[in-house]
Amino acid sequence: EALGVDQTKTAIPKLTEKLQDIVKDKKAGLIVPRNVFFQDYDGGKKPEPAFTLEDVEETFGVESIDPQDFLDGKIDYVINAKHYKDGTRGNAHARLGHVPGVPDEDWNVFSLLKEQYGNGEGLQFDIVGVVMGICIYQTACGIFDLFPRAEINVIADACTHLVYEPLGIESEETGNLVAKKMCQQIGVNYMSTEEYLREKD
Repeated sequence: EALGVDQTKTAIPKLTEKLQDIVKDKKAGLIVPRNVFFQDYDGGKKPEPAFTLEDVEETFGVESIDPQDFLDGKIDYVINAKHYKDGTRGNAHARLGHVPGVPDEDWNVFSLLKEQYGNGEGLQFDIVGVVMGICIYQTACGIFDLFPRAEINVIADACTHLVYEPLGIESEETGNLVAKKMCQQIGVNYMSTEEYLREKD
């Protein structure tokens, strides 16, 4: 609501413009993993990118970065395009080799951080977004696998939650408790914004 987005509508990347204002003074850039270009690839035939890098840059309103610029500390804020539910996941199409219009190297923001921080000692990941029982949870699992020494926090009230009733979970409160226990089982903290701010004071 604070961003002026109708909660009943599906948000698209172009709506990130309001978020862009928050980071407009930071050195920012876009990274597009190879798997994003191949999301329509059905095997067997010659692979064709689903779109161009320029298409993605136009959608997000940000230019792509050279991964080395990130590793050299020249980038403060990265938008990481994805299409897997687990945003940390690498490219399942590495065997395709060079395809015109697609980067040869497969980087995402997590592989860049892995290059810099190894097992994640001293890193903190605060996860918000859509949807708790799907992308949020799966990405939290992926981050834990990549960075077992990092602090990983899911901020519950900054996430969209599943509709729990069709899953046989009787109330939102019970659904929230289930989500919390699932996160705790994999070593991920699950807390409200209030708890997070209190802990970080």
